[in-house]
Amino acid sequence: EGEADHPELLRQLAASELQSGNYQNALKNARAAVEHRAVRGGSELLSLFNISRIQGFIGEVAEAKASWNQGNIVFNRIRSAPTAAPFVSSFEALRDWAKADIAIAEGKSLEAESALRASVLAWDKAIARAVSDNDPTVRLRVENSRELSEARLVTVLVAQGKLFEAELIARDLLRRTLSRVGRDSPQSAAAVLRMAQVLLAQGRFKDADTLANETARIYGEIGGGANLMLAPLSLLSHSY
Repeated sequence: EGEADHPELLRQLAASELQSGNYQNALKNARAAVEHRAVRGGSELLSLFNISRIQGFIGEVAEAKASWNQGNIVFNRIRSAPTAAPFVSSFEALRDWAKADIAIAEGKSLEAESALRASVLAWDKAIARAVSDNDPTVRLRVENSRELSEARLVTVLVAQGKLFEAELIARDLLRRTLSRVGRDSPQSAAAVLRMAQVLLAQGRFKDADTLANETARIYGEIGGGANLMLAPLSLLSHSY
């Protein structure tokens, strides 16, 4: 513990801020992580790919590409090292996820879809490795990351009008999330809202509104998130 743990805490903070939409704070923490003198190898590339994703979210496409390229250079340098073997699939998954976010920022939806599918497949390999290593902590972390990549894929598929597949993935995500964390949790609220957004895109307005109201109920139970619900609830309530 101590100095070597500090970059990991910064990366976790960056990930949390990113999921909350606080992109500038996420970028600040991610940069602090990669600039820490204890960061080398895998920690460095994780930070660089996360920086790339954040820069894509805020429209800094050239900077995102530069960060992604830096991360990929580090990845190619360490991927054959014996100590990297347990993590290669996770590195590949995050690399492809970051590539997808850059493509989304550029409006390249098909390229984003392809990268996200590759990311999900790489997460599957990482999950299989965690199961083989009998490491439940790593398995849970990787499964969570896989679901986030899948959620991003749902958004891309909806934007393309591929609503049938988007619904299948969103329903499976909702089922797994409810099974893992129960109904009243931030993860479940996000999964329910995602399903509502797919149904809205399909024109199933009443079903979408029901799920949006369920999302509001969950946020009401767990506290917070009410501000996040105003826009989707307003949209859904005026759709029919």
